[in-house]
Amino acid sequence: MATVKELKATARPKAGKGAARAERRAGRVPAVIYGDNKSPLTISLDDAEAF
Repeated sequence: MATVKELKATARPKAGKGAARAERRAGRVPAVIYGDNKSPLTISLDDAEAF
């Protein structure tokens, strides 16, 4: 049986290389959720909680 891990994420208002770099400088991990026939959702995760 698969194990499910819950992550706390916050939505990012901007997408792109510059916004992702700013998230990394702030100690967060930028990410994008794709799928389910919906538009992509940009999020960021806290670096300590991401892994």
